[in-house]
Amino acid sequence: LGQGMVEFAIVFPLLLLLLFGIFEFGRVMFAYSAAVSSSREAARYGAAILDTGGGIPQYEDCNGIREAAKKIGQYAGITDADITIQYSNKSGIYSSVCPPTQEVSAADVISVSISTSITPTTPIGNFSAIPIYSSTSRTILKNVKLGVSGTGAGSVSGSLSDINFKTTSQTVEESMGTISVVLELNATATDVVTVPFSITGTALEGAGEDYLITSSPVTINPGGKTAVIYITLKSDGIAEGDESLVLGIDDPINATKGPQNIHIITIVDPPDISFSTASSVHAENSPVTALMVELSKGSSQDVSVSFNWGGTAVWGAGADYLTTPSTVTIPSGSLSAMVMLNIIDDTKDEEDEIAVITLDSPVNGQIGAVPAHSATIVDNDNPPLISFYTANQIVSEEIGVFATSLILSEISGKDIFVPYSPSGTTIPADYVIHDPSPLFIPAGNASVDITMDILEGDGWEVDETLIITLGTPQNANLGSPAQQTIVITESLDEPSVSFVKNSQSLVEGDQILEVGVRLSNAWSYSVTVPFTVTGSAQGGSGGDFSISSSPLVIPVGWTQGSITVLLHDDLTDESIEDIWITMGEVEHASLGDVIAHQIQVVDNDSPPEVFFTTLNKTEEENTGTVSVTISLSVESVNDVSIPLNLSGTAGQGSDYSISTTNLVIPAGSQSGSFQITVVDDGQYEPNEKVIVDLGFPTNGVLGAPTSFALVIEDNELPPCDVGSHLLTVGVNSINLSMVNEGEDIILTGGTLNWTEALPNSPRLTSISFSGSVIYTGINKPPSMSYTAWESFTSLATESITFQFDGELGTGEHVLLSNFQNLASGTTCSLTETFSKHEITSAAMKKNNPSHIQTEKGQSMTEFALSLVILLTLLAGIVDLGRMFFAYIIIRDAAQEGAVYGSIAPKDDLGVLQNEVEARVKAAFTDPADSSNVPIDITKLNVVTNILGATCAMPGSGIRVRVDYTVPVTMPFLGTIIGSQNMKMSATAENAILSPICP
Repeated sequence: LGQGMVEFAIVFPLLLLLLFGIFEFGRVMFAYSAAVSSSREAARYGAAILDTGGGIPQYEDCNGIREAAKKIGQYAGITDADITIQYSNKSGIYSSVCPPTQEVSAADVISVSISTSITPTTPIGNFSAIPIYSSTSRTILKNVKLGVSGTGAGSVSGSLSDINFKTTSQTVEESMGTISVVLELNATATDVVTVPFSITGTALEGAGEDYLITSSPVTINPGGKTAVIYITLKSDGIAEGDESLVLGIDDPINATKGPQNIHIITIVDPPDISFSTASSVHAENSPVTALMVELSKGSSQDVSVSFNWGGTAVWGAGADYLTTPSTVTIPSGSLSAMVMLNIIDDTKDEEDEIAVITLDSPVNGQIGAVPAHSATIVDNDNPPLISFYTANQIVSEEIGVFATSLILSEISGKDIFVPYSPSGTTIPADYVIHDPSPLFIPAGNASVDITMDILEGDGWEVDETLIITLGTPQNANLGSPAQQTIVITESLDEPSVSFVKNSQSLVEGDQILEVGVRLSNAWSYSVTVPFTVTGSAQGGSGGDFSISSSPLVIPVGWTQGSITVLLHDDLTDESIEDIWITMGEVEHASLGDVIAHQIQVVDNDSPPEVFFTTLNKTEEENTGTVSVTISLSVESVNDVSIPLNLSGTAGQGSDYSISTTNLVIPAGSQSGSFQITVVDDGQYEPNEKVIVDLGFPTNGVLGAPTSFALVIEDNELPPCDVGSHLLTVGVNSINLSMVNEGEDIILTGGTLNWTEALPNSPRLTSISFSGSVIYTGINKPPSMSYTAWESFTSLATESITFQFDGELGTGEHVLLSNFQNLASGTTCSLTETFSKHEITSAAMKKNNPSHIQTEKGQSMTEFALSLVILLTLLAGIVDLGRMFFAYIIIRDAAQEGAVYGSIAPKDDLGVLQNEVEARVKAAFTDPADSSNVPIDITKLNVVTNILGATCAMPGSGIRVRVDYTVPVTMPFLGTIIGSQNMKMSATAENAILSPICP
């Protein structure tokens, strides 16, 4: 007996350990099943759009989503704290709270995650908590169209045969060009529909009048739904007030006149464009001034206007003023824009000038009451100084002819008059002056000469002096020297020759410069002065300057001459340049003290304007690289560096990349380019925009335009709003069931990506659309693209089935289906992403030590008695787990049937019963439901009822009950309950979304 008890004591703990292991495994499976069902229930509820009251749709009903999760989850201890609700789109998760932090859009996804744990109760060992996690994602069925009895799919409710104007009115500006008015049927045309229309209103039709219009009638061909009336508006530039154009549908053929049969077009005059002021006064050294161009009223279009320039002031670089830009644009919705007046401050004394800026060539507007602006430019320069070349001159009595010159410190824009008077020891018999007082210097000239004859006496005489003194000039001031003493002597030595000044500096511009050369005294021979030209400035045609030919010849009797330099004004922003003039070996004279002259030319040009050559581009997402050009108004001698500032709805890195954010245009170039590489992400998304704004450039200024927009058009099909759809994933098949709640469409094909279970398996063997085979063969993973042309009529329920030759692998699968609307030509796609999860449990193995001995007898009897009790208890636990798990599965199947029946009911209850029963049984092929408990679908009983109405219609409900019998394996339990089978029932209800009662 003692040995038997010892043996039993050894075996019994092992049995208890096995029992606890089975029990804990059952608890884990129960908790996992509850978590899976909870996440699926909550996601299914949260994907719906029904109003729960107060305008709150189910996908924002946070309490409802959590309660749906806890219907089953409460049995596993799942609370609100274990439930996470997230919302996402193609860019990722945008809200981890409920309700979401931004507006939910079509094709957004709701994800419900259950995260809990279960702590083992086994008294042996110290086991940590086992995490339990399940997550389910569903596409939110937003924008589902609900059917109403007798109503078509057009914009206006009414009979299916009705034709209506799509809108009742519009207001347009006279300058908008061609506009359109759309006629729309409530159903696709089966015959040619002819729609005559009449025209009334105050606007006049015809060439030279207010508008031209499409001839009546218009037609809609079979398969179409719309017709367009085109109206071309005439902009006459006359303020005539608002005019009206009223279109009315007359009696159509093969259609009926709908309730929306009048369309009123109000034609308004485009806005007047005017300067805000007619005149202004500006000092020549004023800063840049803004002149305002205004509209008489707002416009729905961009309004632009150009300019003409007139008046006494000269427009242009190096002239009196500049205006920028050459064309101003007033954006839609704005009332004004500025034109910048830049007055160029020169050093020339001149009369006040008037710049007349006139509006010209308006676009989407007409010239208003103030078409021109007169800007008076008040000169701020002092009069030039007038003086002699030198204060003293010596001339031989024998020379005969003599001349002396007066020069201005700078050229004047005014006529100058200079009086003078002679004096000294000479007498009138000694000389004859040919240029009487006052001397006249025309505007634009730099000097004037006094020429005279020196008369020789009869014999030798002492030196005499002729003093010429300048009086008060008109439009000039006296410089120094204002008096010159001319010594007349008997004879002289050979003169020396020098430049009057060694250097001078002036601002670049189209002007003539006289470089003075003088002799120490007049001479009886002509003096020849050769010279060379060097320096950083470029001479010659197209260069910075032109110069008179070498050599300079100073005639007999003259003591001065000049080398003429013509400076050329250019538009290039450049550094200070210089011109060096150097004398060579002269004839009949010697070189004096100043034999080289430097002219410094200071640039007068603003840095070049930097601007985009185009405002925008539109490219498809798969276009690759787009080149964008930035130009300069003129070339620069410096590198121009432009920072690029990025913004817009497209994301840098995810949607595009850019070659540089700081573009450098090299010196001597007038443009540069950068590249935007568009990322083709393979996902549909709305059009996105890359906006590039120019920053402040180095060695340049901002011109216009300074902003460029690249519109990226998605090259994938948009998501379909086909209607409600349901995806069922089986062990070796995938089924997508859909309801077409819109117009007739065509399934044109699609793509399926699936995950391998083993290398090159499973293989896709067939694709069918509602029983019609689209593809047969053996296609290896991971993807298959197919084409089709299958009709999917309005309000029909169809399905696409994908059959494999083996079990699908664990991982992500993507199903893409493409559709086309033959009436409109538009295309779209429906994408479903789903995962298959598997639970693998490792069997626990234990080796029986070989040294333990057993004996037949009492110990075996005791062990046998204990084993019967343990096995009975174990069978009861297994039955309890099977029953509960079976209930979860049939309840989930009932809900699947209710969802299916709510989106695809039939008015024939018998047909509906059969279809719902088929859908319920199909649910048991889902691995998440059936991988642990086998269900004999032949034992299922499915009952379907319509609630609240005599037929299936929106607003009524559908109830689905699923009955199932679970066989009992625990001994004695059948005797206790009176049967070896446990009958279980689960019921689910849903509101019917569509379609209509007959």
